[in-house]
Amino acid sequence: MFWVTRSEGRLDLVRHGSPAPIVNAMFTVTPACNPGCMQRNEAWSSVAEWASIQHGAFSRDQATKAKLNAQHLRRACTSGRIQRVLSDVFVFSSAPDTWLRRHIVVSLAGGVVSHASAAALHNLDGFARASGPIHVSFDRGSERRLPHATVHRWRFTSRNDITNVEGIQCTSVARTLFQLGSGCTRDQVEVALDSALRQGVNPAWIEDTADRLRRPGPTGGNVLTDLMYDPARGGALSESVLEKVVERMLNDSRLPAVIRQHPVQLRSGIRRLDLALPRAKLGIEGHSRRHHFGQENDTSDTLRDLQLAAAGWEVIYVTWKLAHQPNLLVDLIVDTYEQRRALLANAA
Repeated sequence: MFWVTRSEGRLDLVRHGSPAPIVNAMFTVTPACNPGCMQRNEAWSSVAEWASIQHGAFSRDQATKAKLNAQHLRRACTSGRIQRVLSDVFVFSSAPDTWLRRHIVVSLAGGVVSHASAAALHNLDGFARASGPIHVSFDRGSERRLPHATVHRWRFTSRNDITNVEGIQCTSVARTLFQLGSGCTRDQVEVALDSALRQGVNPAWIEDTADRLRRPGPTGGNVLTDLMYDPARGGALSESVLEKVVERMLNDSRLPAVIRQHPVQLRSGIRRLDLALPRAKLGIEGHSRRHHFGQENDTSDTLRDLQLAAAGWEVIYVTWKLAHQPNLLVDLIVDTYEQRRALLANAA
């Protein structure tokens, strides 16, 4: 969150919780006897307010609406107060050059952030807000070249395909998932799909969007469609990326098919295991930092483990470090599975 303050002849763009301004416009406040200059101060104040919710950026159109003309903008650029990053988009010089700012710049230029960049904006697993090319889509016939950006042409047929995340115009989650197949692997699309569903995105909306956008022939959208109608995905969804990695490792001829989100009836109620081999009463949990770490979660996991042990179950926790040693990990789980099957058989 940002706000604009005035102090000693300056317009400051301040981030909430930060003692220092991130934008210091430093425009001289003119005495009341010069109405024209006062109007310009008010104009710059309006622009700074726009920039305060746009990560320090503003468009030429916004400046024009505030009654600033091309000469005013040139003078501000010459003095170093602002920078022109595109022909029609500017940033305040003291605003930090962040990942979000670079994406709102292409949004202000008329583009729609899309593909992997939109997936990162929506916080889908497997897509981080890090350096790399910006993916942006334009209507066919209106695309433009942008530095450090991968430009796509598209034909959207619904306003539901576009949303706003942190002030940035981007594709909706459903449209983003459909687009990912054109530049990402099937595994990456599947991880993103599972992530969206865990966030509460309506599967019917994703399906309707895919049906509406699907075209004859091979397209990136076919990846999403294939995943949605894959019979192997008929079970419960994975709860973490690590769980998905472990599940694939355990696709071994020495083991039966693992069960996702297997329910176990305990005295306190039903508990679900990330992955399970029910014949051996063996559970496998992806012990990722994102889903399990922390004092409260550790206590919850320990209590659940005790309840499972009382019910005759054993739980193996797999960390990312172990996942990087797949041969060793699978061998150990196979050995544990066979030993537990033998113990259960003897007990019977």
